[in-house]
Amino acid sequence: MKIQLNNGDMTMDHFNCYVKGGASLDITSVRKKPNGNWITDTNWLNAIQLSQTISLFKDLPESIIRGESQWKGWSDLEAPEAQRVPDFEDRLDKMHRMLVIRGLRSDRTMIVTKEYIADVMGQRYVESSPLNLENTHLESNERTPFVCILSSGSDPTDIILQLAKKKKKEVLSVSMGQGQEVVARKFVDQGVATGCWALLQNCHLGIKFLNELEQRLANKDLEEIDTEFRVWITSEPQGEFPIGLLQMSIKITNEAPVGMKAGMKRSYAWITQDTLDIVPRNEWRTLLWVLCHCHSVVQERRKFGAIGWTVPYEFNQSDLNACVMFLQNHMLEMDSKKSKEVTWTTIRYMISEIQYGGRITDDIDRRQMTTFTEKFFAQYCLDNECEFLKGYSIPHGVEIAVFRNHIDNKMPAVDIPEVFGGSSLSDNFEESVWSRSFWSPLLA
Repeated sequence: MKIQLNNGDMTMDHFNCYVKGGASLDITSVRKKPNGNWITDTNWLNAIQLSQTISLFKDLPESIIRGESQWKGWSDLEAPEAQRVPDFEDRLDKMHRMLVIRGLRSDRTMIVTKEYIADVMGQRYVESSPLNLENTHLESNERTPFVCILSSGSDPTDIILQLAKKKKKEVLSVSMGQGQEVVARKFVDQGVATGCWALLQNCHLGIKFLNELEQRLANKDLEEIDTEFRVWITSEPQGEFPIGLLQMSIKITNEAPVGMKAGMKRSYAWITQDTLDIVPRNEWRTLLWVLCHCHSVVQERRKFGAIGWTVPYEFNQSDLNACVMFLQNHMLEMDSKKSKEVTWTTIRYMISEIQYGGRITDDIDRRQMTTFTEKFFAQYCLDNECEFLKGYSIPHGVEIAVFRNHIDNKMPAVDIPEVFGGSSLSDNFEESVWSRSFWSPLLA
C-alpha cells in the first residue's frame, strides 16, 4: 500500500478506510442503520465512513437501506467476495472491491487483500516460498551466526542437519538450559578450531552465554576461526536477546506454511528425486503424496482453534520425516517379500497411533487423527483418477517435476474448509480470528 500511495494509485482516504474503517465514528451520531441484526454497528460505521471519504461510495448507506434484502443476502453468503456486489459491481475495481469487503465482511478481508496484491504486484507476492537454507548458507561466513526464530509448528533442526549432511559437516548440538553453557562453550571451541558446526538450541534459556558468543565473534583480533565454522542458534522471541548478535547474524524464520498449496510446496521442496527413486514400487510415490497431503491437513486444522484440535499440538516437519522413514522401510519390506497388496491397517495404525499419535493427548483428537488416516490411506487412493475433493487430485509420475508442477499449476490458491474436515462455520471462525488479530493492534 505504501508503494501505491507513493505512486498516486491510492489516496490516504483509501488507506485509512482500509486500516481504520469507521472506528472514529460514533453509532449515536450517524444515520440510523437498517432494522434487524444482519448488519452490525461496526459494519454500518464502516459503510458510513466509506460514503463520507470516497466519492464512489457516497450513496452506499442509501443503497443498503433501499435494497436491504439484496445486501442482506449478499452479506450472508459464505464467500461474498466471489459474488456481485449489489448496485456497485460495475463500478468496482480490485481496490474498491477490497474496501467494500473490508467494511461489510471484514472476516473475508485477507482473501480479497491477496487478490489485490496479486493484481497489483504479481502472484508470486502472495505465494509462500519454501526456505532454501543452502542459498542462505552461501551468504554467511565463519563470523556470521544464524539465528533461527522458533514458532509453533516450526523446528529448523532437521533441515540444518540435512544441509550439514549434504556439506559433509559434523554438527555438535546442545539444548541450552541450566549448566549447559559449559557444553556449548566446548562445542564452539571445537568448531572454531576444526571447522565443524555448532547448533545451540533453545537459546532463550541461555542468554548469558549469547553475550559471550557475541564478543567472541565480533572481535576479529581475539582469535582465528576456521573458515568452515558456522554457529546455528535457535531461540524463541526474547526481549533480552543481545542486539549486537542480532545485527551481525542472518535471521531465519521457518513458520508452518499457510494453506494446502503452501504446505505441499514445502513438503516437495524437501522431497527430492532420490526420495522418489528409493522404493521401486508405483504405490510408493502415490502414498508419499497422500502422506504429505495428510500432514498439511493436520497442520492446517490448528488455525480453527479448538474446533480443529482440542489441544494445539505442535505438529512439524519432524513428524513428516518420521512417517516418511516408516513408510519407506515398510514399502521396501513389502517389495522384498513380493507383497502385492498394501497393508493399509499397519500404515494407518503407525501414522495415527504412533507417529502423530505420540503427540496427541486428547481422546477426541485421537479419534480425529484415526478418521483422517482411514479416509486418506485406503485402496481407492491408488486409482489413477483419485480425487479427495475437487481440485485435490493425486498426480502420477516418476519425476519430481511432475509433482511440483501439479502443486504450482493445479492446486487451488484458496482452500475450501471441507478439505480439512471442516465446514463454513469453522472457516468463518478462522477468518474472524485472523481479522481480530490483524485489526486490533492497528486500532489500539
